[in-house]
Amino acid sequence: MQRSISIKKRAAKNGDLPRNTTTGTPSLMSAIVFCSIVSTFVNVILLIKVLLHTSSYPKLKTEEIIPDDRTNITRPPCIIFLHIPKVGGRTVNTFLKTLANSMGFRFQGIYSEKYTNATELSLTNTLTSGLFSTKLFEYNNVSKKCFKMTVLRDPIDRAISAFFYHDHKYPDDVDECLYNTHISNKTGHRLPKRNTCKYKSQYSNDMTRRLSGMNGTKWNSYLEDKYFSSSEPNIFDLREAKDNLENKFDAVCFLHYLASCVGKVRKPLFNFQQSIMSSADASSTIMTTNSKNRFRTKSRPKILDSDTMDRFRYLNSLDVELYHWSMEKFLYRDIHVMRQ
Repeated sequence: MQRSISIKKRAAKNGDLPRNTTTGTPSLMSAIVFCSIVSTFVNVILLIKVLLHTSSYPKLKTEEIIPDDRTNITRPPCIIFLHIPKVGGRTVNTFLKTLANSMGFRFQGIYSEKYTNATELSLTNTLTSGLFSTKLFEYNNVSKKCFKMTVLRDPIDRAISAFFYHDHKYPDDVDECLYNTHISNKTGHRLPKRNTCKYKSQYSNDMTRRLSGMNGTKWNSYLEDKYFSSSEPNIFDLREAKDNLENKFDAVCFLHYLASCVGKVRKPLFNFQQSIMSSADASSTIMTTNSKNRFRTKSRPKILDSDTMDRFRYLNSLDVELYHWSMEKFLYRDIHVMRQ
């Protein structure tokens, strides 16, 4: 009898048999149940503490919720397109009008002599486009806050296109417009100019002239007589034009690369409101259909003699340098970024 009792005690001690419940010693199952109850109780206490702690935070009102970054961008109060003659301005204006309408801006075209005072020119909530110079930025303080853009074109191609756009005859008007002389019908000799060449300043370094805002030019070219020929730009005006392009314009585009201009213009103007992006998508097709024949002046001959071509190159030497500098500065950099 004593031997059987000792065997049971040894088995209980080794865990083979449950201990005697009558002595108050808990069994293995009772220990597991007790631990689960304690664990549950601790978790409940922790949950109550978390709830009490978070309830102390102030509740955010709906209007206090921070908006998405796209809706937190400040919209420019106006758009200015400095339209240099014969750079595809009609196409660009069509594109900009579509975007401006989506923004609720009205179109304001500076294409007549009625705009005389740049200081009093209303720019807020407008798309202002016209044949003016950067002198507008000096006279009108609101213009500093506007989104400003321009389009450049190969200077020789642009000057030739302007020459024939104004109905000059080739080669009859070449001497008057490009050499400041005319050929006598009687003697065949060169004589002083007759001052009959229209818009002569458009045929020589006109991009440098407008982008520099050089002295002797009006902010609105329509205020100048159509036969008026201002003084020619110099190397200092070229330097000023480069500085203005780099520091005063938000977008510098190029006629035969207008597709790359869409993103330059649309992204900063429309990131603040995603909904109007779709309404402007159709206008991007206008910018991408930029075949060379689209911009060719109808009365322009395909081939000019070498002397006339050399004269156009000479008269637009500053514009050529400005154009190549601008392509290196703006166009090639944008292409590299897009490829990356």
